[in-house]
Amino acid sequence: MELLPWTTYAFYILLTSVLLLAFGAYAASKRALVPGRAQGFVEWVMDYLKEIFLGALGPGGNQRQPLTGAGFQP
Repeated sequence: MELLPWTTYAFYILLTSVLLLAFGAYAASKRALVPGRAQGFVEWVMDYLKEIFLGALGPGGNQRQPLTGAGFQP
């Protein structure tokens, strides 16, 4: 299998980053006490990632969890 030029990968990384930032900004601008669909989805994804990180960190993961850069509250 032949790899594509590095610029192709850089383009897709940039495109994905821009889309995630745009979706995150949209969801953050519509924050409410009763979450809508976008806010509910983002919260679900964040909870899912938190469980993955804490599962990978093992016992006492709450103390080391801020090192993941995820910004979750213990």
